[in-house]
Amino acid sequence: MTIVQPILKEPDQLVIEETTDAMGILLSVRVSKNDMGTCVGKDGKMAQSIRHIVQVYGGQRKARVSVRFLEPLGSTHITNITASTP
Repeated sequence: MTIVQPILKEPDQLVIEETTDAMGILLSVRVSKNDMGTCVGKDGKMAQSIRHIVQVYGGQRKARVSVRFLEPLGSTHITNITASTP
């Protein structure tokens, strides 16, 4: 997902894992602790924007695509943020 890399302060820490199953494609995105807030954005607006772009991309290819932002290693948060496309 090259749409994420340009907004990061530490783009070398970006890791994206893609898995495919009967439900569709899952993109698991992990960034540095310093970049997590940038990826999610205020009130999740950046995550929603990324979701929308991925939804359009998946729709053009007739694929269901989900994006999961994994908590960075060493983070004190306990939840992951998932955005999926229908």
